[in-house]
Amino acid sequence: MRSWRAALALSLATAAVAVLVALAARADGPPQRLAASTTTASPAPTPTAEATPEGGGAPPGVGRSSPPPPPTPVRGTITFSTPEPEPLAECSNGTAVASPADNPGLVSDCSALLRAKDALRGTAALNWSATLAIASWEGVTVRSAGGARRVTGIKLRHKGIDGAIPAALGDLTELTGLHVGAANRLTGPIPPELGKLTKLTEFSANGNGLTGELPAGFANLTELSVLNLKGNRLTAIPDLSRLTKLNVLVLRRTGLTGGIPSWLGNVTSLTLLDLYGNGLTGGVPAELAGLTRLRELWLGQNSLTGCLPASLRSVARHDLASLGLADCTSTPTPTPTPEPTPEAIPQVRLGDYLDAGTYAIPGRHWIFDVPEGMRLQHHWRADGGDAVSYGFLDHVTTASFSFNAKPASIEFWIQAEGSTPAARELASGWLDTVEASVRRPPDYAEPVRGAADEGPGTNPDGIPYLRDYNHSKEMFAGGLTYATPDDEWLVDVPSGLSVMFWAETQVMPFGGEAVETYSFDTAGMQSSIAIDKATGEIAARFGDVNAQLDTLAASFRRRSASP
Repeated sequence: MRSWRAALALSLATAAVAVLVALAARADGPPQRLAASTTTASPAPTPTAEATPEGGGAPPGVGRSSPPPPPTPVRGTITFSTPEPEPLAECSNGTAVASPADNPGLVSDCSALLRAKDALRGTAALNWSATLAIASWEGVTVRSAGGARRVTGIKLRHKGIDGAIPAALGDLTELTGLHVGAANRLTGPIPPELGKLTKLTEFSANGNGLTGELPAGFANLTELSVLNLKGNRLTAIPDLSRLTKLNVLVLRRTGLTGGIPSWLGNVTSLTLLDLYGNGLTGGVPAELAGLTRLRELWLGQNSLTGCLPASLRSVARHDLASLGLADCTSTPTPTPTPEPTPEAIPQVRLGDYLDAGTYAIPGRHWIFDVPEGMRLQHHWRADGGDAVSYGFLDHVTTASFSFNAKPASIEFWIQAEGSTPAARELASGWLDTVEASVRRPPDYAEPVRGAADEGPGTNPDGIPYLRDYNHSKEMFAGGLTYATPDDEWLVDVPSGLSVMFWAETQVMPFGGEAVETYSFDTAGMQSSIAIDKATGEIAARFGDVNAQLDTLAASFRRRSASP
């Protein structure tokens, strides 16, 4: 009897020690945020041969998602086993969320956004506060989802936020749209917690400074239709071939290297694929020929070799000619369309409407292409310091951009990308095409305007030429007579006045047409007067035009009419 009791006591003591050791190990170890199998609210089923297949598991960087509830555990699926965070008390105050007891999901969403606020906004301002109704928070959309009011969208484009994408956004379980791109400056990685957003249909973070890999969990976001990461610095993306609703995939200028993955050919729902401007090498996979719904394909500015699946040339809008690759079904390389001669390229004028074609900015220093479907209007021009800016508006998408042109260089600036998500996605490819097409005209040579570009210079009568301020950075002193660069006109600059001169400036008077002008600006550009090149009459006045500028304008006369 005594031996039986001793054995029982020893057994209980051993079990107690084992429990204490296990608890100590758990307390000392790091918290686990990722689990290798799907978890449910009910007790986990005992693993079976079907649930954990021998040799199963997803390949590195690729996630597998579970079927709709009730889920069956699948080895290799990336899920999150941490408990839901407790709602913040301030979200239950009745102000941020009306009737909080009846809207627990919206209280949870409020808490997630407040946890995310500071990390997301960085130094920018966001009015997310429990003292305001959540529906009035900047960029937050609240709608009915599953019979309850929930946060379904975040749209923070052009807000200047410069923090990071917080993991707390992954707790917004009804989120369908997440837009944090365009004129923001977010940095850091894309958090893997976004892989929990199984109802997400659109994710755009273009134009930020995000780094690292696109989390593997994105491979499980089967509702995703738009993924735009243009302009970030990514190192890898997972296999997205299971995203059967993905229509738009934009990875332009994201720093990706290696080959174009063949699994892209399995994303047959794609209508736009943009891989322009990366470090991609190797051939164009034959599998891309299976993308029969493609309407846009951009592969330029990579280092691709080999041949091109011939069917890809039937895509409505593409840049495949720039690759210089022959079709895989034929040996000769298609003869490229010859560059139009300089004389055949029209110069744009203020107010002009531009359909598909090649155009030159005034002065013919630079030319650019307008792609099919785009309809541009040259709607403003501004002269400044060392450059002239030419503004354009697309009447199809309402996107607008400008060229900041100098004689030796040119910059491209996007002012707006479109008024709706669909318009922005459409305009994105068009604007990139325009930007990539900017180039010097064939046989370009700096135009000769008398001796304007060589130094002071004079005309045959010994009268000094005016020189465009963009070239000369020169102020013209008063008390002298000057000739215009084309030697057609003379003008007297009154004593005591010095002016900047701008050649071929265009303005649009209210209710009138574009007028080609010569402009004269006072120091600091506080006052300006524009003279019609054709008539010599005043075309426009800007600022506080003084009597000396009026005297200058009155002296404007044709050289042939001078005594």
